[in-house]
Amino acid sequence: MLKAGTLFYSIVISLVIALLSGSMILLSQLSAEGFQRSLSRQELELNAASGLSLLLSSQTLVAEEEEQTIDLYKNGTDSVLLSRKFWGAFEIAVSKAIRHGQESTCIAQTGYGADGTDNYCLYVSDQDKPVAVCGTTILRGAAFLPKAGIKRAYIEGQNYTGSSLVYGEIKESSKMLPAFNKKLTGRISALAREQSTGNPSPAEENAGSRKKTNSFFAPAMIISEKPAIIIREMYSGHIAIISQTMITVDATASLEDVILYAPKILIKQGFRGNLQAFASDSILLEKDVLLDYPSVLGIVQQENAKKNAAIVLSQGDSISGSIFLCNALSSQALYPGGIIIREEVVVCGSVYTNGYADVRGSICGSLMCRNILLHTSSSVYENHLLNAVIDRTALSPYFTGISLVEEPGLKKVVKWLK
Repeated sequence: MLKAGTLFYSIVISLVIALLSGSMILLSQLSAEGFQRSLSRQELELNAASGLSLLLSSQTLVAEEEEQTIDLYKNGTDSVLLSRKFWGAFEIAVSKAIRHGQESTCIAQTGYGADGTDNYCLYVSDQDKPVAVCGTTILRGAAFLPKAGIKRAYIEGQNYTGSSLVYGEIKESSKMLPAFNKKLTGRISALAREQSTGNPSPAEENAGSRKKTNSFFAPAMIISEKPAIIIREMYSGHIAIISQTMITVDATASLEDVILYAPKILIKQGFRGNLQAFASDSILLEKDVLLDYPSVLGIVQQENAKKNAAIVLSQGDSISGSIFLCNALSSQALYPGGIIIREEVVVCGSVYTNGYADVRGSICGSLMCRNILLHTSSSVYENHLLNAVIDRTALSPYFTGISLVEEPGLKKVVKWLK
């Protein structure tokens, strides 16, 4: 009886040991498989990141608006599908890594650092007239000025109060401004052609015209109408809204990453959002508009334009991004269209106009213009700055926007998209 009991207990103990050993072996196997999956996933994500780094470099493998599959390590197992597509003034870079049937995708909006002309704060083309500073004007950073130089002036009852005319190096500017980025004008012209058709894109027809969000993984949704458009709803993502007459953005609207294109664009008082707005005639921001980074306001005027274009920023506006005006009439008109930055306006970024600039607010970054016109209630002064601040040192070294003059080889990530 004792021997039978001993045998029973031995069998039970053996079964317990076998179960524990089997569980430990199974757990070890599952852990190894989990670790291998995690390692494989990390390698896949690194491959996607490597592909994106390749797109950010001065590479020639993937052309604009092209898609290419690249074998990263020439081993036949690690490949990335790379593509470049334009989104307004920016470029969208997509890197999809493929490995053993698994995928990982990085998608980013890319741009460039501020135009690197010696980190200038002001560039005024040489029209044989000096630049005059009055009141509490501050110019901080390198300044490219006409050969006639810079001087103090007394206008509107205000003398210049600064201790130095320019807080930085003064250099001589050229008769002509550096040429505007031709690639950028081409992209805006493409939007103008889309506007002239007045037809919705296939993406819009499939998704429905009232869809308000669209992933950047999906084709662009184009909402194109002939009459004027008033935007009061929320639009987010890969969406372009185009009108053949005018777009009005109400303060109740919510916009993120979208493109607007129309001959005239009006953004109502109190609006806050992030957008790219392009026009052929005028862009007007009413008071207290806040455009978050990375926003773009731009005018590219066609050669057959009949009048000057203008971008007007009103009191209390704040824009973080880039502003430009490329006026087709600049070679014909004495005072072509331009950009007006009124009192208490803050622009963080780059401003370019081959017409005039009327600056009464602050630019934390740089201004490049043909000439300066100061409009007051009593007169118009040429090449005068009154109580304006243009401070290149106030712009973050991490600022990434668009290249208004030329495109350097290396790009930077503006923001990650989804």
